[in-house]
Amino acid sequence: MSDEGPAQLFRDMAARIERNEPEEFAGAILIVPPPGEDDQPAEAIEILVIDPARGEAHFWHLAQKMIEIGVGKWQAAVSTPSPGHYR
Repeated sequence: MSDEGPAQLFRDMAARIERNEPEEFAGAILIVPPPGEDDQPAEAIEILVIDPARGEAHFWHLAQKMIEIGVGKWQAAVSTPSPGHYR
């Protein structure tokens, strides 16, 4: 995550969107979770889809898969003990 905080991620995404032709915009996803239990910034999910065909089904499938990947990473992180900690 940016040192400037989560708001900067949204400004950066807006700038990326503005650099492309409006008729080619096929969706954007920016998910910024809160910091983890260790107070470290969580990994954001950022997707900008540029496609003149504008496939809505493709967009939602991509969104679902990226969220599943993010949840999977989170689950793996919280189920793996930190070094020096025992369950």
